[in-house]
Parts: sequence; structure tokens; C-alpha cells
Amino acid sequence: MSKQQNDRYCYGPLPQGQYIRVLTLEPGDQDAYLSGELQVVHIQQIRQYEAVSYAWGEPDRCFQFGSSGGIIELTASLDGALRRIRHRDQPRRLWVDQLCINQDDKEERSAQVQYMNAIYKNAARVLVWLGNDPQREAKDSFDMIHDLDRIFRDPKQRQGFGIKYTEKLHEQSSEVWAPLEHLTIRPWFTRGWIVQEIGTKAPATLYWGGEQCDWELISGVVRELANFHHLRGRFDLKTSAIKYTYQRFIEPPKPSRHVNRFSLMYELQRARHCELSDPRDRVFMFLGHYSVRSGNQLLSEMQADYSKTVDEVYIDVAKRALLGDPEKSLVTLATVQHPSLPSNRGEAIENGLPSWVPDWRTSEGHLMSEPVSPHCAHGERTYQTQIDGNILSVRGIKVDILEACSGILRWKEFHYDPTRKDLAIESLWIDVCGQKSFSIEPRYMGDPNNEPALSAYLQTLSVGGIATALREGRLYQNIDQKELFAQGLAYLTRALGTSDLMAEEIHELAAEGDYHNWTRNADCAASNRAFARTKNGRYVLGPKVIEPGDVLCVLYGGKMPFVLRPWIDGGFLLVGECYAHGLMQGMAIAMMERGELCEETFRIH
Repeated sequence: MSKQQNDRYCYGPLPQGQYIRVLTLEPGDQDAYLSGELQVVHIQQIRQYEAVSYAWGEPDRCFQFGSSGGIIELTASLDGALRRIRHRDQPRRLWVDQLCINQDDKEERSAQVQYMNAIYKNAARVLVWLGNDPQREAKDSFDMIHDLDRIFRDPKQRQGFGIKYTEKLHEQSSEVWAPLEHLTIRPWFTRGWIVQEIGTKAPATLYWGGEQCDWELISGVVRELANFHHLRGRFDLKTSAIKYTYQRFIEPPKPSRHVNRFSLMYELQRARHCELSDPRDRVFMFLGHYSVRSGNQLLSEMQADYSKTVDEVYIDVAKRALLGDPEKSLVTLATVQHPSLPSNRGEAIENGLPSWVPDWRTSEGHLMSEPVSPHCAHGERTYQTQIDGNILSVRGIKVDILEACSGILRWKEFHYDPTRKDLAIESLWIDVCGQKSFSIEPRYMGDPNNEPALSAYLQTLSVGGIATALREGRLYQNIDQKELFAQGLAYLTRALGTSDLMAEEIHELAAEGDYHNWTRNADCAASNRAFARTKNGRYVLGPKVIEPGDVLCVLYGGKMPFVLRPWIDGGFLLVGECYAHGLMQGMAIAMMERGELCEETFRIH
């Protein structure tokens, strides 16, 4: 090398245009000194290369990489990755962010982010480094992936697997699934940038210590395991994070549930579980995603800019999403999730953002207002919004006031477990709904022509059973409400057994129900939310921060109703989206047209 060993590499500015750097990694044994050369090339003229994906880990750069231009300092994680993938006898042409981007230059980082999707999409292969393997777990984990793949490919073995892991699930040992658990908790799987790094059609290999496994094999197995909700819940298998990343940057067929992904707000929502060192990247990592180019001109004009603060980035994307939405929907407001919200009027919100701007740094639950959801609380009314500074004005209808609210419902609150004694299904019915026993006699909201209050209660906790229709590819309007009722009753009778609180007719109605379906729906829907009853007796499943006195309303453009909190100067805070039984198909609009409710403009701070 022409430079002294202690001379630091000095990055030169990249030429104007679509130029990037590519690394040629010199060959060597695993313990040999790492070295190579960086070359500036136009993105359309790169010859064959591979892209590296890894978790940065500890940010300190304590390891050295040598080049003719000087020394570049690396993190321990990248040092381990390059040693593992380096060829012994020939150079390897790579793109790796820590070396190919000048991390100390905000302007260059902002520009290079725009090319990330193209870089990984056009790579001959993506090389994933899961980290070292000091506990020697990798071989057993990858062997289990191969075994499960063989089982799922054989219809007879797959059927036997399903029977084995649904019957007497609570008597089975978690040790059987330890190898898969060890794999799914690797930090790489929750790293934000992998959404586009692994989410293309480029083939990928995962390296863990001295072992390796094909990405298509792993992702195929976890997609199959998605069909075994109770198995995953029982053993806390975090396969959903792996399933989420599969081809996330490839456009799905339009007539499918995955059409959700054409909404940037939906994609930002789904990525909330991801780990990122810079919170601005929660937006910037999706700038190469097809949802940004799906009709919203304001979003398509957005660029990464690391000179902006986090608040500026989040407010900017919220305004663009709201004002430029070609669907005229309120999905942006539906993604607002507050971990806490002040009760005293005039008190500042903890994160400093307006209450209607989603804070992508927090994750409180899944999105109920999926773009494909058939719920339609707003009827045919498209949104009418204005933004003045940071105050949002939106038209809608005030429906009711929350009167009684539960505590926060836990994950797996309605997962069937014969050992549990503190059953939310019972306490919510008694303490919030004000009922004394389980029967079909009380009618919802006191109307003798309406459905049983118990049916409304069970449907509220499972958000109307929408997930059943979406999973099974059925039209929601074709699902018999008696079927949904029977599913909920099947769980109720199984959970409470021969309780004195339950009428005999409940057991008869539950006989045809599949409790698995209802518990899966309710576990996902109610997790980290709260159940409430309004003054007029409506049942509501809403954000965990709801409280008595909050306003239940329907905002034009919103698939779901919303909860607002009265605030200063006649304004409101946005608490969040909710399910309110009896309001999901435009009923509030009809009530307003009959003169029973009034239209108004809500000013949201």
C-alpha cells in the first residue's frame, strides 16, 4: 500500500449524477488483514457485484480496513461479515454501505439513499451476515429449517404436522422449537434497512457463524408457519418479522390482500417494529418503494434530507400523504398511535408533534384501517381537510361520548390457555358492559330488533371478524353473522367452561363454532388496545389511551371511526382510530341525514 498504515482514508466527493462507490475485497484467509479498493462508477454501468446486508451492532469503529487510499475504520459487525464472505483465492466485488458511503457527509448520505433500492435489486446476490455463533446454534437452526421444508412439501406430512401441533398444545415442550427461536431472535431480522435490502427478487444467502442457508428456503418455511397461529403464540415464535420482509419491495398483484402495500402509510405502519439508529430513516428507507410512486404526486417529490429534524420529516410526510392522497382517505390519521396522551387541557404532548402526525418511533399495535378493509364508517363521504400551520381541520360527525373504559388489553389476552384464571372475556362483560351474565337476551343498545349485545361484544373484540374474511379470501358481506357469533361463543364456552354465569343456550349455539378463528382475530385486534362503552351503550375497541369523556366520531374519509379528546379553544387531540359496533357501514351518515346527528368541522391540534 502506498499510504502509511496509520493514514486515514479521505473520501473524495462523488461526481454529479447517479454515481456510487463499489468495493473490491481482496482475497485472504479469515484471520488475514482486511483490504481492498473503492471505485467510483455510474449506477447504470456497474458490472456484476454482490450487496452485503448486516446489522451494524455497536457503533464504535474499532477495526481497520486497508486500501491504497488509507485506513477505513469498521464496526466489529462489518469486520466479521467481510471475513466470513471473503474468498480465499480471488477478489470479491461488493457494495456495502459502511464503506461505499461517506457516513460523515450528510449531503452524500441523503443523495445515496435514493439509490439503495436499485443497488440491492440489481445485485447478483445479497450476502446477509447474521453475526458470530459462539453458542453453536446455527447448525441446529438451519437443520430445522430444512426439516420443516421437507414436511411442508409433503401433503401427508403437512397434515400430520397440523394435527400434532394443535392438539394438546399446552402439554408440549418449548425445547422442540428452541432452534427456530434462536434464529428468529437474531438482531438482523428487525433491522429497518433490510426491508429493501432483502425485499427484492435478488437471491440471497444468510451466513451465521460458519453455517449458511438460502433465504428462499427460510422465508418459505416461515410463510407456512403463519398458518399455525396458536403454535407460534404458544412457543412465542417470532416468525412474523421474517415473513414481513419477504419481497417487500416487489409490487404484488393488484387483486390481492397485498394491495395494502401500495399505501406508503400502511408500509410505514408495518415497519414500526424495525430497529433503526436514525429515526428519520423510518421514512427515508421507503423512498425507493413503489408506494411512493402510486399516484400521490406530493409523496413522489419527497427526497431524503438529513439536514431536517425528525419532527420536520414526520410532519412533512404526514402533510404530503394527507393532501396528496388520490384515494381521499384518512389512512394517515389511522396510523396515529400514542403511547401516552395528556388529559389536562393545554398540556403538551410528550413527543412534541401535533396529535394528528404519526410518530413512527413508537409501535402500539396493528392498523385496523387497512386499505383493503371493507369497513366503511364514512359511507361515500370523501375527506374534507385543511392544514393551517400545524392544525388540521377535518369534517365529520360527533356520535357519542365514552363513559367506561377498560385497562390495556395484553398480547394473547384471548389466547386459549386452560391454566389462566383472570379472564378478560368475563371481566370486560361485567365491569365495562355492565352485564351480570352471559345470555342472548339483552339486545345491543336496548333495541329489541337489534342483535344480541353478546354478539356485538364478541364482534367488537375481534373487529367484526374482518381478518377471517381476508385470510380465507372470502367476501366479508357473504360471511354469515351467525358463523362469527358461533366462533366467539366457542371461545367463550371453552374459556369459562360450565360457569354459573352462562346460559345453557350459549353452549348449544357454540357447538358449530371454531374458537381458533375468533381467538386469532381477537388476539391481534385487541392487543395493546382498550375496550369501552359509550353513554348510549355502544361498544368500542380503541387506542389504549382512551378515557371517559373522549368523543366518538366519524370523520369523512375514515374507514373506521375515530376517538378525539376535547382540547383548548374548542379544538381536539386525535386519540386514534377505533372499531365501534353499529357504525362500520355508514350508519352515522344515515343518522346525520335523518337529522339525528350533526355535521361539524373538527380542529385537531
